Amino acid sequence: MNQALGTNAPKDWTNLSGNDLTNIGLLPWTAIDTSAAVSNQLVEADPLTPVFRAPAGMQVQYRLLDPGGIGDNQQVFELTGHVWQHEPYKNNSTEIGVNPRSMWTGTTPAYGTTSHYNILLGQAGGRFKVSGDYLYRSWTANQFQVGMWGLFRVAPSNADCGSNGDPFDGKPYGAKCPDTVTISSVRPSATGYVMAGVVTVSPQTRKFATCVAVNSGPCNVTVDPDTHRWTYTGTNSIPSQIKVQSESGGVAYFFKTGVTHQPEVVRPTNVRPSIKRARH
Repeated sequence: MNQALGTNAPKDWTNLSGNDLTNIGLLPWTAIDTSAAVSNQLVEADPLTPVFRAPAGMQVQYRLLDPGGIGDNQQVFELTGHVWQHEPYKNNSTEIGVNPRSMWTGTTPAYGTTSHYNILLGQAGGRFKVSGDYLYRSWTANQFQVGMWGLFRVAPSNADCGSNGDPFDGKPYGAKCPDTVTISSVRPSATGYVMAGVVTVSPQTRKFATCVAVNSGPCNVTVDPDTHRWTYTGTNSIPSQIKVQSESGGVAYFFKTGVTHQPEVVRPTNVRPSIKRARH
């Protein structure tokens, strides 16, 4: 923001004065480059807001609840890359499940005081189970600007993750899904680099991994049994690519800035490409 503020830029961003806060408050957001607002390139870490995690293809349910506020303080919940049913209920609305009469949406509006919604995702990562970080956020823009956003992290997984048919048919969720591994940070150190991350519970065993392996090494990086976090110390400079895999099958990749890579995408074999026909 220094460039946009010019001579009014704070001398010390860790100790803002009253005048600093006034100048920042008067600055229009259109004058600021916010392209990196939801990227980790500024802080090299995950956001402080919740990071929800699931392997690609696994069924996921979000429960939205707004416990307080004022009547006109409405929000709009959005999750990029995914769609869901507006009314996901079956059997005369006595059960949560796929409703063939429901409309589909990618946002849930009128989310306000004491309201609650069920967001059912048939497959984490969308129809083609694409791994990566998906942004969830609130509209309007001023709510987003003050931090009402977070990440839904979809980890790479195999094509068998999840169930077939009705994704909410009561069968065990993620019976064939691996756990989700996160590389939270990779930072240089005096002797090389330090990498840290976290693992989730395994949908198969319902237990947390006790170790992770880095690249082709053994599974000897210990996972803390209480916090489920792990830390790895490398003795060389930061590699251009790092692979971390847990003993439960979860995988995460780190790519140094500027290194091109092909993300893992699992595409169902029973989906035919659409054919566009021209009108004459």
